Amino acid sequence: MDRYLFVMLFAAFLFGCSDFTLKEYGGDSDNGQSDDQSDQTDQTDQTDQSDQSDDAATDDTAIPDDDVATADDNVAIPDDDATTTDDDTVTPDVDNLPENACNEGEICWFIIDTSQTACYNLTGSVTCPSEGGQFYGQDGNYSGGGREFQSRAASSQTLIDDNQTKLTWQKTLDGTARSWSDANAYCAGLAGSNYGDRTDWRLPTRQELLSLLSFDAQSTEALIDGFYFPATPADSFWTGTEHGYNYYYVDFSGDGMSYSDPGQTLHLVRCVSAPWNYLAARPIQRWAETTVGTDTVIEDTLTGLVWQMAFDYDERLWADALSHCTSLNHAQKSDWRLPDINELESLITYGAQPEHVTTFPTIDEDYFWSSTTNAKDISKVWLAEFKYGIIRPDMAKDVNANGIRTICVRNKD
Repeated sequence: MDRYLFVMLFAAFLFGCSDFTLKEYGGDSDNGQSDDQSDQTDQTDQTDQSDQSDDAATDDTAIPDDDVATADDNVAIPDDDATTTDDDTVTPDVDNLPENACNEGEICWFIIDTSQTACYNLTGSVTCPSEGGQFYGQDGNYSGGGREFQSRAASSQTLIDDNQTKLTWQKTLDGTARSWSDANAYCAGLAGSNYGDRTDWRLPTRQELLSLLSFDAQSTEALIDGFYFPATPADSFWTGTEHGYNYYYVDFSGDGMSYSDPGQTLHLVRCVSAPWNYLAARPIQRWAETTVGTDTVIEDTLTGLVWQMAFDYDERLWADALSHCTSLNHAQKSDWRLPDINELESLITYGAQPEHVTTFPTIDEDYFWSSTTNAKDISKVWLAEFKYGIIRPDMAKDVNANGIRTICVRNKD
C-alpha cells in the first residue's frame, strides 16, 4: 500500500507540473498578443488620433480591429531622418511651401490699421491724453498709418485693390440678401463670367472681410471706407468661413456682433479675389516663446507682435485695463499697450476647435478688452471672445459683467 500510494502521489505531482507549464505558455501568448495590439495602437495614433477619440467616447474597452494593419503588412514606415513632433506627426517642410502660403483660419498679412484716430472718455470725444493721463493708451493714441486702397477699371467693371492685404474686391454691390449657398453661387457666377478679367472670385474668409472694417465711422455710416466702397449698407455680409454647421458673417453696422448663422439666413455678399493659398495643415509655426529674466513672452511670427504669455485674471474696467498695460514693466520692456481690436482679433484661428478658436498657448474661451472705442456709441468698446470667435461692439466701458480679461501687447524691436 505504501509503494502504491507513493506512485499515485508522484503521478499527481507530474500532472500538476505539466498543467503549470501550459498556463505559463498561455501567458506568453497573451503577452505576445498585447504587443501586437500595442503596435497597432501606435500605428493608429499616427494615422488618425481623432478616430480613437470617437471610439473611446463610445466604449471604454479597446477592441482590436481585425482590419488594422500590423507590422507585417505593407505599411509605410516613416523615415527615421524626418523631423517629428511629440505626437509623432511629421513636421511639414516649410522650406517648400507653395507660393503665397498661409495657415488656414489665420491672418495672412500684418495688422491692418483700425482707422480710429480720435480719442474718447466714457461719454464723449476728448483730446488724446498724454502718457500717464487718464484713458491714455487707447487706440487713438497710436497712429497706424491708414489704409492703402486703390480703385481701377477692368473690362467695364471697377475693382478695389487693397495694397496691404493683396486682396481685390467688388466695388459695386447688387444689394440682394442671400442664403449662404446662394451667396457662394453668386461669387462663383462672377468667376465664371470673368468679372473684371478675373476667374477666382469667391466668398471672403472671415479675416479677409474683417479687414474692411473701419472703426472711425459714426452716425448711420457703415463701418467701411465710404470713398472706395460707396453706398455700402450698414448691414451684415456672409463669409466663406465655417463655424460648425453655421457660417460666419461680419456686421458693418457697428450696432451688432459679428458671429455665425445657419446657412438659410439672409445676408448681403461682397466677393473677393485673393492670391492667398490657405493650407489646412497650418504648417507655418506661429508662436515663438522667449524668456527674459523671469518673464516669458510670445512672439507672433505672422504679425510681428509680442504678447504676454502669462496674464492675470483680474476683471478690470476699461480705463483700468488701459492703465495696467501702459504701466506694465514686463520682460525688461515698458512699451506695452492694450491691443486694438484688429490686433486682438488676429489671435483667432478659425476652425482650431469648435469651442476654442485660438491656438495661442494661454488664452481660454474668455472675452478680452480692446483699446478701440465704438465710435457710434462712445460709452461702449469693442471686444473679442475666444470661445466662438465673436467680435462685438456693445460692452460698456464702466462695467465688467462678463469676466472680461486683459492681455497686453507690444511691437517687436
